[in-house]
Amino acid sequence: MARRRFQGGCLFKRGTRRKVWVGRWREMAIGKDGSPRKVHRSVVLGPVAEIPIKGDARKVLEQRLQAVNGGTHQPESTMTYADFVDSRWKPAMLPTYKHSTRQQFELALGNHLLPTFGQHRLCDLSKAEVQTFFGNLLQRLSADTVHGIHRILRRTLSTAVEWSFIQKNPASGVKLPPRRRREPPFIKPEQFQALLAVLPEPVRTMVLLAMMTSMRIEEVLALRWGRVDLERGVIRVVETFYRGQFSTVKTRCSERQIPLSPVILAALRERCERTNAGPEDLVFATRNGTPLSDGNLRKRDIYPACDRLGIPRLGWHALRHLHSTLLSQLGVPIAVAQAQLGHADPRITLSIYTHVLPGAQREAVERLERHLFPTVPKLHHPGAERALVEQEVTQ
Repeated sequence: MARRRFQGGCLFKRGTRRKVWVGRWREMAIGKDGSPRKVHRSVVLGPVAEIPIKGDARKVLEQRLQAVNGGTHQPESTMTYADFVDSRWKPAMLPTYKHSTRQQFELALGNHLLPTFGQHRLCDLSKAEVQTFFGNLLQRLSADTVHGIHRILRRTLSTAVEWSFIQKNPASGVKLPPRRRREPPFIKPEQFQALLAVLPEPVRTMVLLAMMTSMRIEEVLALRWGRVDLERGVIRVVETFYRGQFSTVKTRCSERQIPLSPVILAALRERCERTNAGPEDLVFATRNGTPLSDGNLRKRDIYPACDRLGIPRLGWHALRHLHSTLLSQLGVPIAVAQAQLGHADPRITLSIYTHVLPGAQREAVERLERHLFPTVPKLHHPGAERALVEQEVTQ
């Protein structure tokens, strides 16, 4: 058995204005072909301003070399991030995601991650570089977008850790600002009825269906007549349509049966009699039988109708938020709302999709007052009411 060679490494300064200590040594690594080989590693140990004495810098280097000299070092891959993603990760992992998720990964990798980290070796990626990248990204993109890009980088590097290409994930523990919870627009029942009255078909029935069932727009576009039971008044949700491709539903809990109220049942019966379609035909389709474009319907029909009525613009996803919020306002149990929306976790239903309606807090404190002080006459505060109304309008 060959004796393991102890090494002290090479220590030197680099830089002109801001000098840093750099340590260099040799260690075993995994090449592109998967075979082990010796490579040079160079690591910045710290600025000279913070470590002015060379002996202290030598101690930092010795700590870095403990694993190499102690025989506990695990070889890491010298493959670049771009090579890993293109040759290993994409063929093995990308097909396991749904079409919509694959598109998100492709966009984030092509526009942000590969241009920045593509030529970096996996073993050289550091948490400091990753943190700096996302710090700069936050100056140009929203926090929600940056969170999505970070999630994709973390997942790809997690796979590299699982496959023993690297020991630690440099994208783990990155500090990012919290996601901003956006309150969706709310409209009153009479405003929703007015909106339905001015919308043309089939947008009217689609909006009514999305509002009354909380179906995702991808599920509405993929709905076929064979999954609409007009006798029992039930819809079976098993398929979605997203950006030109049919797919299964988002999660196992998203595959569900939703009861239909009389108003939406009547609208679907009328549409069924008018279209005279077969079981495999789409409920909402173009003249050629292909799925409609949710974006075109929103921009061409829904937004202009909202503008004419002077009400907030409603998107398709806002209808799900509004549906969940109204169920909570009506006292519907969270388990029922969770099943209705097709969520795998009730915390998603509560924390993300359930909001406080305007005026609900005022009503709550007045109910509490009537409970605690039933004999005290109710006082009217026009100034407070006016301030509350102004606050709700600005929100």
